Amino acid sequence: MDESTSEHTPSPAHKPCDCSKALKYYFQFPHFKLTVLAPPKCGQTTMQWLKKDHQGACTLQTPGDVRRQRNFPVLAVIRNPVDRFWSLYQNKVLDQSAPVRTKGVPEWQHLGYRPTPAQALEWIADHPYQNIHWIPQACFDYTLATWVVRLEDLSEVWNRDKSLPQLPHKNKSHFKADRDPVVSAAVAELYAEDMEIWERAKTPPSLREIPQLGNS
Repeated sequence: MDESTSEHTPSPAHKPCDCSKALKYYFQFPHFKLTVLAPPKCGQTTMQWLKKDHQGACTLQTPGDVRRQRNFPVLAVIRNPVDRFWSLYQNKVLDQSAPVRTKGVPEWQHLGYRPTPAQALEWIADHPYQNIHWIPQACFDYTLATWVVRLEDLSEVWNRDKSLPQLPHKNKSHFKADRDPVVSAAVAELYAEDMEIWERAKTPPSLREIPQLGNS
């Protein structure tokens, strides 16, 4: 992304958030007495597989549902927005089979066979709420969380409670994008609010204060 583009990149945090698109990514597990917020590209596939493994014993809820019901404590997963962008690019561009590698994101079809990371980010900056995979994580309302945990710490937090099943990991990418530091810096700026939530999230040394997640 050139300097002129990055200088005029709008921030989603400064635009009204269309939370009508941020639907049903709160996974309520009554058996575990726990609700997990896992947005797309932030543990969502893992939670979908966990739901499947437990024969659907899970209710998908919106932020509004959680706000009204308050049935269980909420473990909210946050991902470094830079990592989330590169995961999106790898999954929706590099991992897609020929001849149309952008089939995972129809909005990118016009960008060609394989849009560059800078092209993809420029599109996201101009359409920050168009696709659920790049909507700001802040739109999912982390103020509802009992605890906010970084994605990279999720397994450690989860496995502290021996009553919870092992987390599946089914969404491994077969490709790795070369991370352009200019693009990464622009992503961090674009998702400044998400970055702030991620930086405030508790890291492993502080997780001892979370007693038996599923039995709180």
